[in-house]
Amino acid sequence: MPRPIDVQTVFLGAILLLALLSGCYVATEIVLPIVLAFVLNLVLQPAMRARDRGRIRRGLAALLIILALFATLAGFGDGALGARGELGATAPELAQPSITALQNSSIRLKGRSGSRVDARRPAQSRACGR
Repeated sequence: MPRPIDVQTVFLGAILLLALLSGCYVATEIVLPIVLAFVLNLVLQPAMRARDRGRIRRGLAALLIILALFATLAGFGDGALGARGELGATAPELAQPSITALQNSSIRLKGRSGSRVDARRPAQSRACGR
């Protein structure tokens, strides 16, 4: 036979969850840099191990690795912005079929209702008595 669920326990669990989420939100400015440093340490550790085999000084190796990281991020950013620029240049051509379809549907609406449909003015509500 299943045990009955205590409603107070459920609400206390929900309050605990909300408290934990709000604590994480407040601590974001502190925790995020620590997590980012931990992840970067894990990602860049193999490159630092390769430094030991290459007999490069630790400070110079760290500087070279960080510069390589920034160059990689800049390359990804440039690629993303370049694709966005190409999309912006071709946007009018891509939008033209939609514009034509909207204009044709507007012409069909004009023919059916006998009155002009103006898309720039909002429709007036009959419930307001206007």
